[in-house]
Amino acid sequence: MQRNIFQLLFIIFTLLLSININCGNSTKQKQDKDNLIPLLSSEKYKDLDICGCNEEGNKILDNTIKVSNRFKDFVGLKKNKNSSNQVKAHAKAWTRLLNSCFSKHGANMWSEIECNDLDLIEEKKEFLYNFGIQIDLGESIKL
Repeated sequence: MQRNIFQLLFIIFTLLLSININCGNSTKQKQDKDNLIPLLSSEKYKDLDICGCNEEGNKILDNTIKVSNRFKDFVGLKKNKNSSNQVKAHAKAWTRLLNSCFSKHGANMWSEIECNDLDLIEEKKEFLYNFGIQIDLGESIKL
């Protein structure tokens, strides 16, 4: 009788251990899938042409969206210090990029050329605003 209890406990322990290992692997795989795109340093923004500004802007917005997608809602994002700091860093990079690119290119930044997809930028910003991230606030963003 006592042997059966030990066998049952062993089976339950093994089952729980395997579930824990599998859940840990899926979390790691999800994090690997959410790898962020490397960004340029803000010192290099001054060297970008209009297409480069658009490309870097899309990278910043994509990274911010990837961070937000880890959470069900804005409240969950706010509670996670690391992710909040990532979003703040991206917002800061976003405003620095805008300042640099508009200083260099002025109204040409509004040019509708193939590599400067303003509609895509607006879609991504709208997604972030709907989630609760006001990326245009830059360093002043409240999280």
